[in-house]
Amino acid sequence: MGRPKIFLDFDDTLFDTKRATLSYFKDKYGIELDPHRWYCGNQFYEIINQQLEKKISADVFWKDFADEFLASVERHKQVEAMPQMVPVVKELAEKYDLYVVTARQEEGKKSMFYLFERDIKGCINFAHFAWARSRKEKEYFSKKDFIQSRWGENVCYMDDNPNEIKEIDPFLPSFLFDPKGFHKETPFKRIESWEEFANKIL
Repeated sequence: MGRPKIFLDFDDTLFDTKRATLSYFKDKYGIELDPHRWYCGNQFYEIINQQLEKKISADVFWKDFADEFLASVERHKQVEAMPQMVPVVKELAEKYDLYVVTARQEEGKKSMFYLFERDIKGCINFAHFAWARSRKEKEYFSKKDFIQSRWGENVCYMDDNPNEIKEIDPFLPSFLFDPKGFHKETPFKRIESWEEFANKIL
């Protein structure tokens, strides 16, 4: 049956990837995005494409992003763990099975596991990528569908994206991770730090 499971987002929940992401967009397109703003993933394409003289398709944009950023361990070497995440995750791993669910394309698996190995080795039981070119039957397999497919005791979910929380909270207790206060007017259970999450779960 296994141990109880906790589901965790990756970008800006486990690891602070914004700086590296925006650095890639500046190098690739010469466009600087506001590091103090919260971005939903699709906004990157929309905002950047609006500023490009020669427009590119969404397919090309996200393929380049997967191949040139997500798959690049070198670009992820500057990525740091979110404050307090490492000791909390290590403690959680003693009691729960930890699943990472990410909207990243599967091409980012190597760089993501590089960070797991570097900072939280042995703590993550499984990682699900919502987008995968190799998934023949269904390229997109949402976080919601994946979590609902897991049998056993599912304890909770945490993500920095309120759109994802809205999808999952109706069937699994969910926490909106918001350490920088982007979503203070949210109707969801808001968490400001990993320490606060530990106090609720451990």
